[in-house]
Amino acid sequence: MKKALIFAVLAAAFVPCLAAMAAGTIRPVAMTDSVEWPSQTPDAGGQSIVADAWKCTDGRPISVVRWWGTYHSPLEAGKHPDHTPPAFQPTAFILKMYDDAGGVPGAIKHEAEIEAGKCNQAFAGEAAVKGGFYQAVFGYVAALETEWQQEKDKTYWLSVQAKFDRMPAIDTDGFVHWGRVSTEPDDKLPHGGQSSVDGTTWNAVEIMPGEPVNFAFEIGSPPVSVKANRATFKRSDAISVTADVAKTDTPCWPFVRIRQPNGETLYLDQSRGFVAEVAPYLGIKTGPVALPDIPGYPILQNAQFRDMPTGTYVLEGGAVDTATTDINDLKYVGVVSGQALSVEE
Repeated sequence: MKKALIFAVLAAAFVPCLAAMAAGTIRPVAMTDSVEWPSQTPDAGGQSIVADAWKCTDGRPISVVRWWGTYHSPLEAGKHPDHTPPAFQPTAFILKMYDDAGGVPGAIKHEAEIEAGKCNQAFAGEAAVKGGFYQAVFGYVAALETEWQQEKDKTYWLSVQAKFDRMPAIDTDGFVHWGRVSTEPDDKLPHGGQSSVDGTTWNAVEIMPGEPVNFAFEIGSPPVSVKANRATFKRSDAISVTADVAKTDTPCWPFVRIRQPNGETLYLDQSRGFVAEVAPYLGIKTGPVALPDIPGYPILQNAQFRDMPTGTYVLEGGAVDTATTDINDLKYVGVVSGQALSVEE
């Protein structure tokens, strides 16, 4: 790839996201045999709270949360890849972290209400539902203003509720509620729970008796946090990108990559530019490494580009777990995310 094109691709490659996780829990969304369950505030026509559990493995604080949901509407047969969310949107999302109380959520340990505009909603794809139907799934990722503390080897619960200013209606809004989307069941942890009354009385979520449900989410604290010198660029401009790298005990491949509008992903290799294969250790070294703290690491400095296509893309930073991964099935050390940038005329 020519140098000018490298910078052009990079500059166009940013969409709302956040920093990668040095450590945390990843429960990826299920795109087959998917299940959705309502989780929203009383203003939306009756309270429903859905929570799921994780076991803390490292004791590090949580600063970023990712989750998945859908706007429940009549299911459609066949995929529709260009979904946009409905015009009527939540005003905020309410996130709560609970202590475990014998296999159900207990006392609230932390709580955050995050404006919907700061939750970086993005279409994640069509999830297949039994019977040949599909539903549009949206991903969300948000930074916590105050870190959530946790203790190693303890079990906690996370709930996510959509906050609306009125009840959604199928005839005017196209959907009847917002709901969380499932992940693969995990028999090592309690299954998902629902509270429909007061947030303290919990029941198991089951599709059918004996078919429990777990819900998708990711939590962690920033290994590679990428930052550009500003958020908006002209088509002929320059960009500088730095990364804050946090200490990890697990040998990994920290990376910087871009996701293009056509769905293709390119990884930064310092000697070759952006390439299709994973380029480890921020594109400098090969082989896994246990990361030290590296604040303000320069990825690009005043990189020139010109005649950029307008629009928004995704710049991401993260780390790959080399013990369990391969190029076709990357396993991450924590959550992967990046920074919002746009290119204008």
